Amino acid sequence: MKINFATLLASSIVLGSCGKREGAIPVDVLGLPFHNEQQVSEAGRILTGVLSSDESLLGDAKELTLVKVFEAAKPPMTSRGGSREPLAGAYSTEVLVGSSRKILMGGPYTALSPGSYLIVYRFQPLREDVEDTHVCFLDVCQKGRTVDPLRPTPDQVKIGEWNEIAVPLEVKRTLKYEFRLWPRKQRIAIDRIYVYRLDR
Repeated sequence: MKINFATLLASSIVLGSCGKREGAIPVDVLGLPFHNEQQVSEAGRILTGVLSSDESLLGDAKELTLVKVFEAAKPPMTSRGGSREPLAGAYSTEVLVGSSRKILMGGPYTALSPGSYLIVYRFQPLREDVEDTHVCFLDVCQKGRTVDPLRPTPDQVKIGEWNEIAVPLEVKRTLKYEFRLWPRKQRIAIDRIYVYRLDR
């Protein structure tokens, strides 16, 4: 799926009324990895959710391409504890649920070529009584070393609802990256990871 900001056409993806990108964003299906309108709509809703809270994530990008989607509860993603179960509103048949102090989900050591990316985590905090200043730890790493972390606070997420939060990533040379989630003792459900590339 490629989104071109230069051509404003009617579509299901709409940014708010701010900045030079006011209006609708067109969607062209390029055959990866979606196969029907429902899946294209899904990717559009994910992107809209992310950008509605922080349009500055786009910078001066002219195009945005969805390059990979991973289901948290299925290979090549791996889990360290937790359970696989259905959950209302999830796009996957089963999601990964857990409350470990350690890594709940990791993987897949996927190669990314040089460029700017948004790594979007779709997750849901399941407990009302968040016990920490941070809901979870979203961790983009390379060879086990964190390169881009994000620690959402309770006021940045909706408890009991699906949230889409992006971790910006700058890749200088082709390397393999892992996407991890640490629940920090909170009960968290994670649905999917989306990898978008920003083209300037």
